[in-house]
Amino acid sequence: MSKVENYDTNQFDVRGDYFSSEKLRFFGRYSYLGASLNAPGPFGQFGGQSFSAWNVSGTSDARNQNLAPSASYTLSPNFLTEFRYGFSRYRVITGSLDSNTTLADTIGIPGLNIPDRPDTNGLRDLNINGAGGFLAGYRCNCPLHETETLHDFISNWTKIWRNHTIKWGGTVELAWNLRLPSDNHRAGVYNFDPSVTSLAPSTGGLGLASFLLGAPTEFLRFGQISTTQQDRQNRMLYFIQDTWRVSNKLTLSYGLRWDTWFPDYSLNSGQGGRYDVTDNLVRNPGSGRYFEIRKFQDAMAQLFTAHRRGICPDIQNRGEDRLRAQLLPRYFRVDV
Repeated sequence: MSKVENYDTNQFDVRGDYFSSEKLRFFGRYSYLGASLNAPGPFGQFGGQSFSAWNVSGTSDARNQNLAPSASYTLSPNFLTEFRYGFSRYRVITGSLDSNTTLADTIGIPGLNIPDRPDTNGLRDLNINGAGGFLAGYRCNCPLHETETLHDFISNWTKIWRNHTIKWGGTVELAWNLRLPSDNHRAGVYNFDPSVTSLAPSTGGLGLASFLLGAPTEFLRFGQISTTQQDRQNRMLYFIQDTWRVSNKLTLSYGLRWDTWFPDYSLNSGQGGRYDVTDNLVRNPGSGRYFEIRKFQDAMAQLFTAHRRGICPDIQNRGEDRLRAQLLPRYFRVDV
């Protein structure tokens, strides 16, 4: 059976600059990318092996959006500042072409399409492995609904003082993620391996024979009740640096960063868990006094400081051949 796969994209960028005065300037940019995929399986409504470069059969609707307004102000000839806001969002929704049917019930496999649970609609995945095998059902992580959102609030300052160029600033970042996946088909996954009908686990047998006997090797299924859980994390990133022109032949650059990643938390109480191997308990973020205490402890444990130093001597004092060196230590989290 021949099928046609469609992959459509729409993309545009818009930007603008506005000079309010000699000292004040505004800038804004918006980018959009929309992509939709419709990849039917070779068996039509019954799916089957995907035959595209995407290695997926089903539908996908994705959208990427980016917004970046900013304002810069010159306080004096040697002192200026900039404020920026960044917004990024990635949203994707995937599905199968049989999601509006109770196909498993229709072909005589009851109990897989659960009433009042449309996420369990469609035909479950059938994987008949080995010689003469084939695949049925749609090959996709579907249904999937995911939205990743990032907010950035940025402030940068620059001061020129004598032969020093001093810069400092900070970023406050809010990261949100809503993800409702289907790690295994929600109507179920049946695997039929040759080992079921073989004389020994690795000798002979046919997966197709196991399928005709109705003897699967394995059954998998993904289930999820909540549709509103969302993970969030707050971050703070600060820096200060100085570029010091010591002489016409020597420039020194050094600075300091302070990065803080606060612990993840769930938007709604009880919709996330953190397993602690020391006492074999799962804590639910957002539930009870424990979370507030632990959140403060984790924040204190995740304060990182990194310093950067560099040297740039101009060997021939012609601005052509330069020798650069930089010290940039790595840093990582250590719980205290």
